[in-house]
Amino acid sequence: MAVEHLWGPRPPSTVEAVQIGGQLPSSPGPGRDRRTDLAALDGAFGARESYVAHRGRLRDALQPLALSGDRAVGAELSRRLDRPVPDLEVPLFGGTLVVPAAKLARWYLLWAIALNGHGRIPVELLASPWSARPNRSEKYLESPAAAAWAVARIGQSDAATVGALVARLGSQADPAWLDGDLVGALAVLTGERFGYDVAGWRGWWSRRHQTSGR
Repeated sequence: MAVEHLWGPRPPSTVEAVQIGGQLPSSPGPGRDRRTDLAALDGAFGARESYVAHRGRLRDALQPLALSGDRAVGAELSRRLDRPVPDLEVPLFGGTLVVPAAKLARWYLLWAIALNGHGRIPVELLASPWSARPNRSEKYLESPAAAAWAVARIGQSDAATVGALVARLGSQADPAWLDGDLVGALAVLTGERFGYDVAGWRGWWSRRHQTSGR
């Protein structure tokens, strides 16, 4: 298979949408009070019980905001990415994975920003070191993977973001599958189709910088 075909047809070719899994609830109506929703979110993220026994509270608090499609809400969610949360370790997937509450909260926020379609993902999250050890359930809440998906969903294609994605490709410190997430985001944001050709991506990025004078 040729590399340029790895990610499907080039724009403006059309492909039929495929529904995978269940559907999310409909977006809340325009009359909903976002300030109330944001206050409920802050309460959920600040409560220890949200992490200890009722982690669904985080998802439930974020869902109406995630589905709103509201640009201002996306900005508010982004501002909460580094907000302090309770200092505790949270067991997940039957105890096969244990993560700090801050990591869990950040993962949920990245999910919500991506679904909202607006906001800003700090480039530092794309570049943050991979610290998770392999686990039996193969579940990971590391920021780079979630951040790569989120920047693709919100169309964050500035030079710093694309450069961070390209720079991370092929890292020996990352699990091999992470390159797939990075390549997928790059293909969406740039329209280029280099697949897993790391040298191709780096060469293209270098030429782009030379052409733009940056």
